Amino acid sequence: ASAPSLPSRREGTDVGPRVQPEGCPPHGAQWASGSSGSSCVGSLAEGGPRGAPSAVFRRPLCRDEMVAVRSLLDLPSRRDLRDLAARQFEWAKQVSGQLPGHPGCIDMASATTAIRQLAYLRGLPAVDSRAARWYFDLHATQQRGCKRDGEISDIDCDEFEAAVEDILQSA
Repeated sequence: ASAPSLPSRREGTDVGPRVQPEGCPPHGAQWASGSSGSSCVGSLAEGGPRGAPSAVFRRPLCRDEMVAVRSLLDLPSRRDLRDLAARQFEWAKQVSGQLPGHPGCIDMASATTAIRQLAYLRGLPAVDSRAARWYFDLHATQQRGCKRDGEISDIDCDEFEAAVEDILQSA
């Protein structure tokens, strides 16, 4: 059976049909705990940046989802990933509007919505909001040269794209 088509989106935000990888539970389904036949797998990279969240998705990825993440991170696809992230950022900016006094930026709630939408459209589970916020803060502070002791309330497109890449790399 093919995946249902998505409702029409604003011009410039179309990222293709939502993908449901084979061997993965339907969206919204939960993995059975302790099931010996589950096809859940570990993360792509053990560890990660110091203090990084231990999980970026709300549930473990199945094998097909892991393959989808790896393919997004392959060098030939890396530019496509950046383009996809930029389109999702622009979508969030159109829906929520940019922040007053911060041209070209969106708030963290909109950024979280954008990365979750990107994941859903690629057949991946929900991104954990705390993990997303951690990576957004990391990239916003690195690119702005400030310390992480205060809360950053906005993120620009370059920071968002870099955070998306890191989130997927740590999956």
